[in-house]
Amino acid sequence: MSNFKGTVQKYYVIGSGIYEKKFLSDILWKDNEFDITHYTTYRVRGNRINDVIIGGAFGEFLHFNGITWKSYIDHTMLNSGRFYGLNIKDNIIIAVGLNNPQAVITMGTRIIN
Repeated sequence: MSNFKGTVQKYYVIGSGIYEKKFLSDILWKDNEFDITHYTTYRVRGNRINDVIIGGAFGEFLHFNGITWKSYIDHTMLNSGRFYGLNIKDNIIIAVGLNNPQAVITMGTRIIN
């Protein structure tokens, strides 16, 4: 299946990681060969199909640009935290959650090249 730019579409589901299918008719959702994350994921939001963010356990925070996934877990510094809420608008991203018993709010801005 191809989209208007001629690239192959992929389908993702989140939960105890991120799982992918290239075709909805595939029987299994795969996770290990894509190695996107091994942490539980709680929330997904996006502006469009090529601009998606995911928040999860241990401060996992991911961005999908339509081609690749990038993890920002090293920047969040929530070794015992998790993101339960996300929002993205224009170039501002907000993530909210907990780190141990404390509430956390993380704000980021997109750098456009």
